[in-house]
Formats: sequence, structure tokens, C-alpha cells
Amino acid sequence: MTREMKVLLATSSAGWSGGQHQVYLLAKGLRERGNAVSVVTSNDSELGKRLAAESIDVHSFRMNKEADVLTMIKMTSFLKRNGFDIINVHRPTAHTIAMVANILSSRSRFIVTRRVPYGIPSRISAKIKYEWFVDRVIAISNDVRQSLVKTGVREGHIEVIPDAIDTGYYDPARIVPAPELGGGGPVIGTVGNANKQKGHSYFLSAIPAILKRYPGALFVDVGVNDNDRELVERADSLGVRDKIIFAGFQKDVRPYLKAMDVFVFPSVVEGLGTSLLEAMAMQKPVVVSRTGGMVDIISHDKNGIFVRPGSPEDIAEAVCGLLDDVPHALELGRQARNSVEEGFSVEVVTQKTEELFQSVL
Repeated sequence: MTREMKVLLATSSAGWSGGQHQVYLLAKGLRERGNAVSVVTSNDSELGKRLAAESIDVHSFRMNKEADVLTMIKMTSFLKRNGFDIINVHRPTAHTIAMVANILSSRSRFIVTRRVPYGIPSRISAKIKYEWFVDRVIAISNDVRQSLVKTGVREGHIEVIPDAIDTGYYDPARIVPAPELGGGGPVIGTVGNANKQKGHSYFLSAIPAILKRYPGALFVDVGVNDNDRELVERADSLGVRDKIIFAGFQKDVRPYLKAMDVFVFPSVVEGLGTSLLEAMAMQKPVVVSRTGGMVDIISHDKNGIFVRPGSPEDIAEAVCGLLDDVPHALELGRQARNSVEEGFSVEVVTQKTEELFQSVL
């Protein structure tokens, strides 16, 4: 039998991102399971506003840099006053500030969530930030776990718990397709910010080969806009600019996902792939780079199609194969949704996280 915990979640970004959304879902999920939840975030953050609207206890601090001594002092006083059972940090700046404050205060159990598969600069910094003053580390995928192990963090110190998807929110039965994508031909799309690691250029490079077999196809790239000149110019040079909509950032991607016949996730570096999970929750057949955290999600030809990272040829072949075999594509979409419900729902992920918190008390 579990007991109620007093939990502090800490993050340090003012903007809204996938990581911020995960803190939002976890805070709500832990509270629904009967825990007392507080959240520390940056001043005037979007996360703080959204959590406050949900009546969750929010405290804002200046967290612009890791070596902010004044904020460390204020955080230390805050921790002493509140006496949390668990502190769970979610970004590097919040990690450093909260860790120092915790050392100087009452020493709550301290858990770090890491979402990126990048190496840590040195083994000593890995030991300090992920072992010496840390009770456990949550890695969102086996790829992230391995990146920590390679820099010296003990494997037994790390628990793999993925990011969560609100399957009720991403319910295809409730969503109407984006009207600008209703031209009649198949729609192939991707979602992700304009970083090179997201592989947008490979998606664009696959378009000419797809158009040879499906000349009526329309393509959409959510996250890239007309100001991202390198990608726009790439589309121009390929002669496909009139066949793709650069939709830019969208607060609600569901109508775009709903309109897609095939979702492509061409990322070459990815801790897990939240956009991929969202597309799967929307019951889309997915074409995915076999790399990073995606190998934890996809079973080839069962709930998605793997392609070689950085291969436009593979992307085009996989997309056309799905368009050629609509019943198989629809079945892959159904299995994709099932996979998210079984392994990545807010309820499943929150329970795993709560169990880990309980285990260190």
C-alpha cells in the first residue's frame, strides 16, 4: 500500500516545450493519485500559468543560469520551509539550483529526469550530477540510459520510464482534419521543430520519389515555417515547393495529424520522440528512423515501419508501400494506438513514476 507523498517537480524553461508538457502531465497525474504536488518553474513561465489554472501549487524563481547563487539561497529557504519527500528535476538549470539547495537544506530524496541522449562533458560531472547527490535517475529511453552509462553513471542507478501521452486528448474520433489539407490526394506529414537533428531535409528529399508514384499527394511540415530559409530553399531546389505546406508552430497539432495518411518521423537524434507518440495515439501509420528512443517504441511492420536514418530513399519506399496497401496501413495505425495506450499513457507512466518515488523513501 502506497502512502501520500509530498512531491516537488522542478523545471527551468519559460517557454512551452515537450519537456514542459511532461511536467504538466506528471503534476496532474500524481495529484490525481492522491499526492501533494508542488511545482517550481521559471518566472512568468507558460507551464506555471497552465498549472495555476489547474489549481496546482506553483512557485516561480529566476532560473536563467545554473550558477545563480541568489536563487540557490532562495530555493534553500523554500525547501527548508516545505520539507518535501521527493524532489524531481527536469532541466539542467533547475537540476543544479535545486541540487545545491537540497544539499544545503533538509535533504529530500532527489531524482533527476533526463530526456536527451547526449554525453555529459566529463565523468566527474556525471558522478556529481547523476550519482553523488542523486537517489535515482529517470531516463526516458534505453538510448538515454546508455548515454549516461557511457559517461560513468552506474546502470543500476538508472530507471527507464518513458514520457507520457494523454490518450484522451489525442483521440482521433474527436478531431476534425485541418481544412487546408483536404485536397483529395494522400497527405504525408511530419511534426518537429526546425533543428537539423529532426531530419526535415530527409523528409523533403523523399518527396520527388513519392510524387512520381502519387502525383496528387500533398505534404505538410508542422514546426517549419516560411522563415526557415534553408528548408524552404531546399524545397525550391527539389521543385516541390508547391506540394508542401510549411505550417509552422501549431499549438494544437491534432487536426494536422488527423489529416495525414502517413506520418514520417525522420529524426536522426531523439531521446524518445513525443511527436511520434502523438501521431501513433492519433492512429496514424508511421515511418520512423531506426535510431535513438524510437527503437523502444516501434516493432517493425507491427506498429510502424523502420527506415535507415538519413535515407530519403527508404522514406519514399516506405511511404509508397503504405499508400499502396491501405488495409495494412490502417492496421498499423490501430496497433500504433494500442501501443501508446498500453505503454505510454499518462496513467501508466504516472504509476511507474510514483512507484519509483516510493521505492527511495
